[in-house]
Amino acid sequence: MRFSKIIAAGLLAGTLMVPIASHADDKPVVGLVMKSLANEFFKNMLEGAKAHEAKRGDYTLKAVGMQSETDIETQINAVESFITEKVDAIVIAPADSRALVPPLKRAVDAGITVVNFDVSLDEKAKQEAGLTLAFVGPDNRGGAKLAGDALAKKLGQGAKVVIIEGNPGADNAAQRKLGFMDSVEAGKLDLLDSRTAHWETEEANTLFSNMLTAHPDIQGVMAANDSMALGVVKAIDAAGKTGKIEVVGFDNIPAVQPLLKEKKMLATVDQFGQEMAANAVDKALGVLKGGKPLEGWVKTDIKLVMVSATMKRQHGSPATTSSSTRLPLSRSAERWLASARSSIWPASISRARSSASASNSMQLQPSSSAGRASAAGAAASSERCLAPALSAFSPMGLF
Repeated sequence: MRFSKIIAAGLLAGTLMVPIASHADDKPVVGLVMKSLANEFFKNMLEGAKAHEAKRGDYTLKAVGMQSETDIETQINAVESFITEKVDAIVIAPADSRALVPPLKRAVDAGITVVNFDVSLDEKAKQEAGLTLAFVGPDNRGGAKLAGDALAKKLGQGAKVVIIEGNPGADNAAQRKLGFMDSVEAGKLDLLDSRTAHWETEEANTLFSNMLTAHPDIQGVMAANDSMALGVVKAIDAAGKTGKIEVVGFDNIPAVQPLLKEKKMLATVDQFGQEMAANAVDKALGVLKGGKPLEGWVKTDIKLVMVSATMKRQHGSPATTSSSTRLPLSRSAERWLASARSSIWPASISRARSSASASNSMQLQPSSSAGRASAAGAAASSERCLAPALSAFSPMGLF
């Protein structure tokens, strides 16, 4: 019988309710402990983990999330419950880098394989507890500096900025603030204020509203995650300053994609959250199957995501820019377009125009009539979108 699995924290009178799973099928059981499932980043992480479990099929996932970013007790209770259940492995993104060390030490002492991912445990706390654990996760300081540098480049020296920090007890919050401070120093920015909103959208909204009242000349905001960036943008809109204050975030959650396109946000940093828990589970299963225990820092990827997706940078690699250059059309292409405009159904053109205006690039299949319809509609609404597609047709001898 397949194990039951949890997709969120069940709370009753303050106690985390975790069903006991049957071990009849002898699959290893992996307990996944995440942070707040109110945060879209961790919702996506959960979906990725569930898909990974279904794809592999050789382990059972039990996933637990917090109600809020400061609900640290839920994570501690989850670890204790997993110890009692004698799960085979625990993979955890700790909400507090010190508070989770003692229960995780007890898990290791109980013979459970533990993988720390996303947020690193405090090194001093681990040493004091006699706990040796590797960290699987991104360079949060480096990622924050990528976003901060983008802001500094946009605003120039002397620009007035503020930092919205994450949870003070979390190592990734501390590292991201350091990264932002690196950008402030390197870009010679004027830092007006730096305070925490504990990763929360509404708290960030209130906090930044107060900052804006105290400093109406703020030009840029560095938010330590996208959830807080959402609150900042909301406050900017409410103050009637849309387009006048640049905002950068961290996480690249789906909710910020419209803000990037509308230029309400300048940039964010993708740390591939949907893959993060799945990768950590793979590491744990590898150890369970007799692999070498993890050591040190196992770095995972990050990427700067800029406005309109025209500038993206892989951390540690040269910048890459997706082409948005206007390309000339050949005479035969112009003749084909003229013919297409007069012969294609108006409804198809309308749909193609809508599609072209909502996207930064197009990929067309020249052998199909639908592809030609899309090409004609795109030409009518946006030659910039059309040119790359048409240039791709040329090698096939169409133009």
